[in-house]
Amino acid sequence: MKLESNMSNVVLLATSHGVYAYNREPNTTWRETARGLTDHNVTSIIAREGVILAGTTDGVFRSDDLGKRWHHASTGLTTRRVRWMAYHPDISDFEFAGTEPATPCVLHSRPPAQPNRPVRSP
Repeated sequence: MKLESNMSNVVLLATSHGVYAYNREPNTTWRETARGLTDHNVTSIIAREGVILAGTTDGVFRSDDLGKRWHHASTGLTTRRVRWMAYHPDISDFEFAGTEPATPCVLHSRPPAQPNRPVRSP
């Protein structure tokens, strides 16, 4: 299943016990299709163009297969406790993560040309 083509039928839940993915085919009920990061407190989640990013109290994790497998995607993140995540509306593969204590960071959802980096305030 390609994430970008079926996202309208997918619900992703970020919980203190991991990420849960549910899918619903037309005229059916919701069914759990994946459960991951069950040993992590997931505080935020975003999905775009086939990539799911989950912010946790231990950094950012990435899935390319609707949450079935996850790997660390926190390179360059100086503070590990992620509170929120957002993607840039016009630039693909360009995401933001806010951490606690406050240290916003720019993330790249594809293999980055450069490491993730903290955002400096003026």
